[in-house]
Amino acid sequence: MDLSSYSAVPIFLGFGIVFVAFNYFLNSLITREVAEPQKYDSYECGEVPEGSAQIQYGGLPFHPQGLWFDIGRNTLNLCLFVIQSFFHFLL
Repeated sequence: MDLSSYSAVPIFLGFGIVFVAFNYFLNSLITREVAEPQKYDSYECGEVPEGSAQIQYGGLPFHPQGLWFDIGRNTLNLCLFVIQSFFHFLL
């Protein structure tokens, strides 16, 4: 096994590390350090916000609907696969 063929791996790895570090450094030069209070305020289509911006959206009521969607989609895919396999077998 010739290890010289793997010499490009550390070069690309080093280039990637330097590239990411440079972008983090460039980002720290460009961005502001002071967080504005408006950043943590919720935006409701131009209306005055009601309540805190830190509430969770959604919750439990969506999950049964998503599960039924997944079950229906997977059942349809399984039926189409069986039909396709059956007609492929006939050819």
